[in-house]
Amino acid sequence: MIEVTILGSGSSGNATLVRSEQTSILIDAGFSHRQLGLRMASAGWNPARLDAVIISHEHTDHICGLRVLCKRHPVPVYTSEVTLASGRFDEMGLTRIEHISAGEEFCIGDLNIKPFSVPHDAADPLGFIIGCNGIKLGHVTDLGYAPELTSHHLQGCNILVLESNHDPDMLLYGPYPWPIKQRILSRTGHLSNSASAELLAKVASSDLVAVLLAHLSQQNNTPELALQAHSEIVSRSAGLYGPEIVVAKQSTPSRSIRLC
Repeated sequence: MIEVTILGSGSSGNATLVRSEQTSILIDAGFSHRQLGLRMASAGWNPARLDAVIISHEHTDHICGLRVLCKRHPVPVYTSEVTLASGRFDEMGLTRIEHISAGEEFCIGDLNIKPFSVPHDAADPLGFIIGCNGIKLGHVTDLGYAPELTSHHLQGCNILVLESNHDPDMLLYGPYPWPIKQRILSRTGHLSNSASAELLAKVASSDLVAVLLAHLSQQNNTPELALQAHSEIVSRSAGLYGPEIVVAKQSTPSRSIRLC
């Protein structure tokens, strides 16, 4: 069994709870400890029951709650050595750290986890493939484009957590300063709705049951536009049995997706 709940996702904070029958992990901790606790409680869970936290990269919206979380619940933190050396963790006082590297599988309880590199403007950003009893979850957010390696890793997933950050027109004609627009649109920025949908078309198969669209911009996207882009891809993909598509929110947790 794998159960996935996006506790919240967007430019103001990101965290995903992944559970099996024996193990529970948090991918990123981008909310305050209080918010993490409230959001986990709404999913029927408690931070004290976490087995580990995995950090994808060092940006604030992925780590801002980590210090207090680990102070109150001293679970091990898994992240790359390069990410750890970025300087963003120096004052956190983390005492239980496990180094991970792209391409090197590791286990936490009954979860098998394989990190892979993604193109983003961070020290060593990672996506993750998580397996348990034949169920495969792909988790990839914060990437400027989808290289073939990303598509390769996401093949055969049963559940996908996939970035769908912005609508290009809303971004270009929106209020952001031009340098920020350039960053988002760059090859180390964030995936647009259409780029995310194209990636979905490459990797989706009849094994795919659910897609959770994550990291939507509150300024440069809408849930309706993200859902439309991906629904059109699904409807056009020959032979694809359409997966459920869920749009994650910044303010509240998504509905939990469970596969047994």
